[in-house]
Amino acid sequence: KFKPYNARVQWRGSGIFFRLSKTWKEVDNEIVIGLVQSLLIRVKKERMKPTFNIELYTSFVRRLPDATPKGESDFGLEQAFNILNQKYFDNMLEQPTIVWGNGSTTKLAHYDLHTDKIVMSSIFKDAPVHLLEYVMYHEMLHKKHRFVARGNRSHFHTTAFKEDENKFENADAVEKELGRFASGRKRAGRRMSLFSRFFRPF
Repeated sequence: KFKPYNARVQWRGSGIFFRLSKTWKEVDNEIVIGLVQSLLIRVKKERMKPTFNIELYTSFVRRLPDATPKGESDFGLEQAFNILNQKYFDNMLEQPTIVWGNGSTTKLAHYDLHTDKIVMSSIFKDAPVHLLEYVMYHEMLHKKHRFVARGNRSHFHTTAFKEDENKFENADAVEKELGRFASGRKRAGRRMSLFSRFFRPF
C-alpha cells in the first residue's frame, strides 16, 4: 500500500503498531532504528534531542532523490522544467520525474522526496504558461532545499526557501493571479457537479 520509504505508527489499545514500506527491508538496520525512533517521538508528542540513529535516518532521507531511479516524464512538463532550470538554477538542478496528476484545485502540485517526483494538477494543462511555471518553480525549490531538521520536526519552507521563492519574476502578482485562477476552476467544478447531479438524459 505504501509508496517507497513511507511508514506509519499508531496506537491500538495498549499497543503501538508500526507499518513500513517494503523498501525499508533493504536499508541498514541502524537507519531503520532511527525511523522507528522518530515515529515514536511523533506519536508520543515529546521533545527530545535527536539520537544518532535519527540523524542517520534524516541524512538518508535527504539523500533519497540523488539515488532514486527516474521514471518517464511528460514531455511538455520537461520543457517547462528545462526553461526554469536554466533561468533560476543555472541548469544545476537534476530533473526529477514530472507527471500530470488529477484536476485538484486545492493541491496544485506536490514534490515527493521519497520518489523524486513532481506531480502537477491537470488544471494547468490549459492555464497561462507563467502560472504553470510558478507552481513548478515552487516544487523545484522543494527538491533543491529538501528540508531542515530542527529537534523533532522537519521544516520545508525555510527562510532560504522563501527568499528563493521571491526571486520568481513578478512573484507577488503571479501569486494573486494564481489564486484567482484556482478559485475560478473550483467554481467551475462545482457548477459541473450540480449540472451532472440534476441533469438526466432521456
